[in-house]
Amino acid sequence: MSMQAFRPRAEHSARDIATNVRNLIKQCLNIDAEVLLDHMHLADDCGADWLDRLELMSIIETEFAIELGDEAIDELQRVGELVRLVEAHSGGQRAGSGVRA
Repeated sequence: MSMQAFRPRAEHSARDIATNVRNLIKQCLNIDAEVLLDHMHLADDCGADWLDRLELMSIIETEFAIELGDEAIDELQRVGELVRLVEAHSGGQRAGSGVRA
């Protein structure tokens, strides 16, 4: 097992976060993560209903040891919005991403 597996979650880079969020979306919604683009709509393009998004948020909160808040379920509509929100809460926010935390 590599030493990277023991890296604390708080030390994820922005690239790691984006990859991990996309992988969680893939697992939760049973879709191909290779086709997930930032502009894709979670409901319209990924088929996520409100309950799917609730489950996804819960999984992400557990995986990254963060709290996104209940309003995130209704406010987040696109893959990129979710990635940037997780980056902001995880300390891996890219400069100029413009996400309100």
